[in-house]
Amino acid sequence: MDLPHDVTFDTALRYVDHLHIPEGVSTFSVAAYFELDARLAWRINKHWLVAIVGDNLLHERHWEFLPTEVQTQATEIPRSIFAEVTFQL
Repeated sequence: MDLPHDVTFDTALRYVDHLHIPEGVSTFSVAAYFELDARLAWRINKHWLVAIVGDNLLHERHWEFLPTEVQTQATEIPRSIFAEVTFQL
């Protein structure tokens, strides 16, 4: 969403259904969840942009499956908030 003074605000809400690894590989499953990402950015001029970004804002952490070369394993993904500074020529 474009706001006044070259500010933009973007969000993404996603739903992930219940996930289960087939028997014999693992006995771990991941419950269904909603998650929200957001980004507030200000284009200072044609070269500089600063932003605050938040990922996985609805929960302190959630589980996801990450495939590896050997097996698929469950990994806990934390909430994250960070600043972004971009310079373009």
